[in-house]
Amino acid sequence: MKPKILLIKAKCNNFFGEAQPPLGLLYISASLKKEGYSEIALFEAEKYSEGYKEKLKEILDIHNPDIVGISAITAESVSAHKMAEIIKNFNRKITIIIGGPYPSHYPEYAAEDKNIDFTVIGEGEKTVVEILKHIENGREKINEIKGIAYKKNDSIITNPPAILIDNLDEIPIPDWGLIDFDSYSNFIPQSPFLYGKKYAVILTSRGCPWHCTYCHNIFGKKFRAHSPQRVIKEMEILYKEYGVENIEITDDIFNLDIERAKKILKEKSEKLPDVKLFFVNGFRGDILDDEFINLLKPSNTKYVTLALETGSVKIQKEIKKEMNLEKLYSNAGKIVKKKIFTNMFVMFNFPKETISDVFQTIKWLLKMPVHTFMPSYLMAYSNTEIAKHVEKNKVITPENDIYIYISVKKFINYSNMKNWQLISLKIISNIIFYFFFPTRIYRIFRDMPYGDFKVLALLFKKLITRTLFPK
Repeated sequence: MKPKILLIKAKCNNFFGEAQPPLGLLYISASLKKEGYSEIALFEAEKYSEGYKEKLKEILDIHNPDIVGISAITAESVSAHKMAEIIKNFNRKITIIIGGPYPSHYPEYAAEDKNIDFTVIGEGEKTVVEILKHIENGREKINEIKGIAYKKNDSIITNPPAILIDNLDEIPIPDWGLIDFDSYSNFIPQSPFLYGKKYAVILTSRGCPWHCTYCHNIFGKKFRAHSPQRVIKEMEILYKEYGVENIEITDDIFNLDIERAKKILKEKSEKLPDVKLFFVNGFRGDILDDEFINLLKPSNTKYVTLALETGSVKIQKEIKKEMNLEKLYSNAGKIVKKKIFTNMFVMFNFPKETISDVFQTIKWLLKMPVHTFMPSYLMAYSNTEIAKHVEKNKVITPENDIYIYISVKKFINYSNMKNWQLISLKIISNIIFYFFFPTRIYRIFRDMPYGDFKVLALLFKKLITRTLFPK
């Protein structure tokens, strides 16, 4: 008899109204069901805010699982460990497996928890299946499973790293039947225009070949991608079987293999013209070409995000982003001319960043014709390259990850500026960007994917909290 499994998405240390379908766990569920593990339930702690502990106890009573898999990013580590404790108190015999970006980046923190039996390091689809098969076989040869850490005689054993899945089409399509799409309507998605809407999140590729110093290296530096046919198949399932008309694509760099990206847009235009696309993360703006940009509108693309990060050429080199700013500016203008809503990521607070560097960023930002921008502060996580360039007591670890990158005032200062200077520059950039350019406000209203009151109120609230009443 196959074990009963409960998959858990941990809760963020700082809840600020965001929750979206747990794509990683849906991949895990699909991989397990492919191997015959059919009794799988899902618990998303983020949906219950501070009440998640009591709700977890209810779920454990209902499902009485044999195996629990917890997925967490670093900012969810506190709740992940707390839930592991609750689970073991409920039944010490339950095997707990933790995976996701947090344990992959910090296996030494995750594995030392006495309540956690196995820590998955890296991609989990194949590894979790191997763990379950070994548990069913009396845990024999557990030392042969690559990409895990576990305890043995009070010591932590870390096996050799797992080989990345080269052909992503081998991975089953996420188990979309595990979630209730409508349950996310009251939470903020990555694209604010989908607030209150039915949507899904998909990943068409993994890995990024750039070496930005602030980035975690979870999926590796080798770009791996689903075939265009597989991507369209997943979109068709979402649209035809689940009635999903809005799809967020959250790749690191969707357009790295630009010919593949063009094929996806072309085939999507032909087969799924009514499905709307929201690229919330994955465009590298300086490697776009005109043919790709001209395919965005016919493919019903409603929203894209480009990353400026910094307008300082010096810092661009230091962080190894090395963005071609002129090319980014040119391509941003071409996209906006298509009346496609365009957002831009901007970062402040780089090590030794000066007021002059920030002014260069603001200068480029104001020059960009984009509709909106998301200003954030750098967070120097341990085990990233940039952490080597900041004071040791300012490095962020799972133990002190209580910061929100989009907060105006709650941050660790790595720059050569005073706190008040950083805060002021960030607020001023917002004020000038929106209030000094009436044509930008006009474009925002003209090109909004959905112009309902709920989204307008959300955008207005975000603007006010970034300018007049920063949190």
